[in-house]
Amino acid sequence: MLIHPELMLDEGGYDVPNSGAFAIEESDYLKRFQSSSPTDLKKLTFSAWVKRASLSSSGQYHHMLSSGTAAGNYCALRIDASTDKLRCFLNNGASGNLLSDRVFRDVSSFYHVLVSMDTTLVTATDRCKIYINGELITLTGTSFALNTNTNFLSTSTNTTVGIGHTTVPALPLDGYMSEVYAIDGQALTPEDFAQTDPRTGQWVAKEYEGTYGSNGFYLNFQNGANLGEDSGGNGNNFTNTGVTQSTDTPTDNQSTLNYLSKQSSSTISVAGTELNTTGGGHGHTKGTIGVSSGKWYWEYTGISSSGRRYMCGISLSGTDNSKWVGEVAGGYGYFGNNGDKYTAGAGVAYGNTYNVGDVIGVALDMDTGDLEFFKNNVSQGVAFTGLVGTFHPSFSDGSNTYSANLSVEFPEASWTYAAPTGFLALSTKNLPEPAITKPTNYFAPIIYDDGAGAKTVGFQPDLVWMKARGATTSHKLVDSVRGVTKAISSDSNVLEVTEATGLTSFDTNGFTVGADTDYSNTTGTGMVAWSWKEGITQGFDIVQYSGTGVAQAINHNLGERPHLMIVKRIDAAGGWRVYHRSNTAAPQTEYLTLNTDAATVDNDGMWNDTVPTSTQFTVGTQASTNASGTDNLIAYLFTEVEGFSKIDSYTGNGSSNGPFVYCGFRPAYVMIKGTGLGSWGVFDVRRNEYNTADLYNKLDGTAGDSSAGTVDIDILSNGFKLRGTGFNGSSAGYTFLAFAELPFKYSRAR
Repeated sequence: MLIHPELMLDEGGYDVPNSGAFAIEESDYLKRFQSSSPTDLKKLTFSAWVKRASLSSSGQYHHMLSSGTAAGNYCALRIDASTDKLRCFLNNGASGNLLSDRVFRDVSSFYHVLVSMDTTLVTATDRCKIYINGELITLTGTSFALNTNTNFLSTSTNTTVGIGHTTVPALPLDGYMSEVYAIDGQALTPEDFAQTDPRTGQWVAKEYEGTYGSNGFYLNFQNGANLGEDSGGNGNNFTNTGVTQSTDTPTDNQSTLNYLSKQSSSTISVAGTELNTTGGGHGHTKGTIGVSSGKWYWEYTGISSSGRRYMCGISLSGTDNSKWVGEVAGGYGYFGNNGDKYTAGAGVAYGNTYNVGDVIGVALDMDTGDLEFFKNNVSQGVAFTGLVGTFHPSFSDGSNTYSANLSVEFPEASWTYAAPTGFLALSTKNLPEPAITKPTNYFAPIIYDDGAGAKTVGFQPDLVWMKARGATTSHKLVDSVRGVTKAISSDSNVLEVTEATGLTSFDTNGFTVGADTDYSNTTGTGMVAWSWKEGITQGFDIVQYSGTGVAQAINHNLGERPHLMIVKRIDAAGGWRVYHRSNTAAPQTEYLTLNTDAATVDNDGMWNDTVPTSTQFTVGTQASTNASGTDNLIAYLFTEVEGFSKIDSYTGNGSSNGPFVYCGFRPAYVMIKGTGLGSWGVFDVRRNEYNTADLYNKLDGTAGDSSAGTVDIDILSNGFKLRGTGFNGSSAGYTFLAFAELPFKYSRAR
């Protein structure tokens, strides 16, 4: 067994320097004919880190591992066409055919995939187990037959073992594979190849310390001259057809073109590094990584174009993909046809024209807000200054009738020219360390169905918001400022109530609830609870204050301007009032109502037309936020913390292929409300343990979990994507609040 001490990290994992890049349109793959007798065909372990570059469409089965003959009798582990579900089958399904209940539609990070097979086991469901990121997933279909041969490492006549494809027929993977292991004769567990990083709570690779069996192998892709080299010591080398070496790995996840955030008629190819636009549309495609600070560089090279219609540049998260880069507000582009620079549809003379073969370097300095372009290593000057926000690399053509084909070089290893001093490649390793490395120390959703008693959250919360999942009951909000047993309900305008058997204590590791069924309901699926810890670091403050009936400024402790404020009168009936910074262009003049599905209300008196500051927020003369009394109002204040929370908006498109919303983290919780008429909805990762996420709750209603077929999202490693028309009306505006499960710097594909 080979040890690689140079790979070891302090956290106990190790750095993975290389992967293999598999381009579906070029049918890249690795293959070998087995020659040695297998150790035991009834037992097999396959482990790999896999990153997808595109999703499966009709006829495109993305294979990771296969073994078969020219006659078409084969075994495979693959992502199915159209459904994007994971399938594992033996002998064309005759000896077993299993399908995941979840979909795999994340293209921005790596999954750890582990398949453990032992057909000697008596229990049928134990004979093939598949783990994703260390979690055992549910499989449906025909179980593997007792004592059948898995045949993945068989030496039968004309049997070919394939990595990244199957030759029967040729249906390749589109994306990246790293740390590929096959263990002949053993059914192992995920912990043999990976572990949980105690610092981040993330699933990370580690050194495998076991044996391989006769036909086992280990592909680490570190020998650039022979990517099929077996580094496990058996010499079970593979023949390489087209696979290229990449530095995009689970320990340095690099930007690629985002298949989930592209113009609908554009195509992405070559493992997420080439873009082809068409004459039928001129929208833009973003990169998978967005940045708001730091210095970043990447290149692209024109492959072909009609009329030099290249448009390269950047765009803000959330900008409309149906428009070309320099056409959309928040987009900034450099046009090859005339050399002009564009933003919001207006062009100004800037630099030289460029065409096929020219290398355009992009230097984005988010510390100064400057964007500079280079043509063949010659600066064209600073094109734009004063840029603020989260920007993504963005590419398009600049015409309704012309097309353009280009390649994008994000990794430093693929650059033609050196970056300006201090500029880095767009990768998670280069992203700054987040202020909050482990978000679950400050926010966590949990579910429970065991009735009254102590509930574990992982920290002592200051706000717990809970709801019965299968019963018609009110939401209950209890906070540490008003005190235990004191509850208010988001679905009602009634005053605060005291419930002696409700939430009875905030504990060092969670909270305790009594027998009141609004807090301990055991009907069906029980309860869901969302818990927050108050503090400056995590951008959450609870303020109880006295109303005066006269406009007044209220002190808070955030140290930053609140981006979301939820206010409720507690001494008498009074509606909930919500300030959201992205609600409209002037949110200080308007409000949303938490306890109803009402549209945005224009009311200049609610916030006294005053934008909150880093020390105060202002309320006007309205009773809902400033009724005269003593300590009779409660306010929950949130400010956005990069990598932990996102308070923003998006525009719907009315399609089941809805907009992708970038958060910069893998969300644990997403709350959405349209600026127009429509309910408040919350999704979380405890009720939706995998995609598609279709269980949500209406904060303004008393019903339990809903799962309407049109209200679907995918929760992803760097944000979420609408997968239905719910919360996604055509051209409709939506506000949202999201909290992280993991910052994108450390998150895995979901």
